[in-house]
Amino acid sequence: MGLREQIASDVNLVLFNTAELAEEVTYYKGYEKTESTITVVPEIGEDNARGNTFTNEGNAARAYFWIKASDVAWPEAPDEILHKGIYWQVARIWKSVGAFHQVQCIGRESGL
Repeated sequence: MGLREQIASDVNLVLFNTAELAEEVTYYKGYEKTESTITVVPEIGEDNARGNTFTNEGNAARAYFWIKASDVAWPEAPDEILHKGIYWQVARIWKSVGAFHQVQCIGRESGL
């Protein structure tokens, strides 16, 4: 087993372990909203920050989710994540580390 395979194995055992940091969410892919259940590591950020990820207008809550690349090869807008009753829109991949991605999301947008 090479280093890449070892890292992917360790990620599944530690980081994406639902007994530790990970949680199951519903992921909606594309405009068709193809639904799947995946395991993510959520980082719910600042609530009602000024602006959203696309403009400086309004307010939006921020969140980051670590997602296995084997679950979602390329997360992108307009994908959505349903986490604890809140829909988070994928804005962009914030970081990518081969076996997994950190995606930046916005939720609870307001034009005010």
